Amino acid sequence: MLREDRPGGISKKTALGVGLVAGYLLDTNALIKWFGKFEGHEHIAHLIEKPENRLFTSIICVLEFLNGCGAEEAGLLKKIIGNGDIEVISFNAVSQAESAAELRKKFGLKTPDAIIASAALENNLTLVTFDADIKKKVKAVLDIY
Repeated sequence: MLREDRPGGISKKTALGVGLVAGYLLDTNALIKWFGKFEGHEHIAHLIEKPENRLFTSIICVLEFLNGCGAEEAGLLKKIIGNGDIEVISFNAVSQAESAAELRKKFGLKTPDAIIASAALENNLTLVTFDADIKKKVKAVLDIY
């Protein structure tokens, strides 16, 4: 459940414990930059290629990526997911829908962006995105890279 102690009524969640592995949720644009080695990919390559970092993406990001990529990139993403190098967070709980709806209402996010941000928030993950609008809107409640 979301706490009400931050601007907009939603708060950053904090993971409890010592020595936790860093977890990152890769937004669609981060996947595109990384796979395509497009300008800016260096910014996240060290993060993605560190074996101790756990990588996640949303089912929405997979859908968006597969919709816009070629067969080679699609096969590579499927292989990486199949190997467990990137874990996919499904959208399948009422709490996720409530969290996404709250983010959408409070910050004016588009529905897919709200679902992606909600997945990061609900799972205590840092959102890796190049989307300046998302960064600006949810930085008060979500860790952004």
